[in-house]
Amino acid sequence: MGREEHRLNLAASQHRKRLARGDQVDLRDTPGERVKASIGQNWLAKRTVDTSVLVELLSVRPGAKGWTHRPLWLAGARITGSIDLVGATLGRPLHFEDCFIEQSIELTDVEAVTISLTGCFVPRVEASGLNTRGDLSLCDGFTATDVVNLHGATVGGTLDCDGGHFSNPQGLSLDCGSIVVKESMWAEWATFMGEVLLLDAHISGQLVCDGATFTHWGGDALTADSLVVDGDMFCMTGFAARGTVRLPIAHIGGGLNCSGGSFTNPRGKAIYATDLSVDGPMSCSNGFEAAGMVELTGAHIGCSLKCNEAKFTNPDGTALGAAGLAVEGSMSCQDGFEAVGTVELTGARISGNLNLCAASLANLDSSAGSTSKARSNGSTARGALQLIGTEIGGDLNCAGAKLSDVQHGALNARRVVIGGDMFCSGSSLRAAKSTWCTRRSAGTWTAPAAPSSARQGGRRAIWCKRRSGKTSSCAQCG
Repeated sequence: MGREEHRLNLAASQHRKRLARGDQVDLRDTPGERVKASIGQNWLAKRTVDTSVLVELLSVRPGAKGWTHRPLWLAGARITGSIDLVGATLGRPLHFEDCFIEQSIELTDVEAVTISLTGCFVPRVEASGLNTRGDLSLCDGFTATDVVNLHGATVGGTLDCDGGHFSNPQGLSLDCGSIVVKESMWAEWATFMGEVLLLDAHISGQLVCDGATFTHWGGDALTADSLVVDGDMFCMTGFAARGTVRLPIAHIGGGLNCSGGSFTNPRGKAIYATDLSVDGPMSCSNGFEAAGMVELTGAHIGCSLKCNEAKFTNPDGTALGAAGLAVEGSMSCQDGFEAVGTVELTGARISGNLNLCAASLANLDSSAGSTSKARSNGSTARGALQLIGTEIGGDLNCAGAKLSDVQHGALNARRVVIGGDMFCSGSSLRAAKSTWCTRRSAGTWTAPAAPSSARQGGRRAIWCKRRSGKTSSCAQCG
């Protein structure tokens, strides 16, 4: 045996003894100083730890000889071989930090206390059916170059993906289908290249995705059908989705805040959230941008819905599709709200006010409303703003709003029901024809300052309004 080999064997033996005692083994050049684990293949041989040692120490049962309650704590190591713990019960918490793991980690059906892979580089993690009593941490520079599979797992604490990098561009980057998280899930400033699956997941605390990037061009970036979050959900400033975000039949027990977020799927649906239920308020304000259809058909918002200073863009059809939407408070689309494409609120019920002050709504699609063929985004709307059969419990305020659709009616408000007042002073319509038909309005109606602006191509807009305490109608609306 050569001198170098003897030295390495001696170092490996010392590492094993320290790990067995529960000491923190830090093999980084400067202990405590974070390193980039993705370059671990270049580390010196003295930083190498064989997986057989780790599997042996993790498999010692509590109370048995050689067992300790202290975590198996290892940092800055190059771990060789496959970490195969399938079906095992880990007797100690597992904490790896900034480790380069050459092969996949197999944690299928494992019972564990806590698991932390902070800052580690690993090709793949297979952990379906994993059950932890505490936290699962895949954060602070954690990097996976293939799927991280947590399908059907139970995390007894927090699932922490903050600052993690998950990459599998052609498939699933993170599979959390049917996962149960007893506390919160954090994914702030994480990056996901490939679809993220939260189908039928249940998160007892909050779901926080501020600053995160989800990328799956031409497909679903985040699939969260039937997701249940007992607390709040955040997709705020810095959040970016490139591909569809799916939330159909999801239930958010608190509020849903997407303010400042960016949702991009230009030729399809940016957000697909039919029958979404949010018990608290929902906000898509303060720089929120959606390129592609945002669909909230049949959704229920338990408090207010705010879309102030937001931009919805889908020039070929519906920008915001919310037919049958129910809002228990007020809905606000003002202060710089801009929609390029139809805003569809047919059959919606808004308990409070509908505010469109200084909003800009323009439908540029000359074929909007055609039923001869269905477009890929599912739009069949006609005109810039659709309020057909909409029920508004409070006021409808369109003061200073600009509605434009030169091919069709800029505004279609047949059979709209308004419980309060209507304000349209300073608003303008650029359209072939627009229809107001107010029923059971309890308040007053203020006409635009320049009704003639609603004329286009020699055709006059139709204004049906409440006069002297009586509800008016028109032959066209019935």
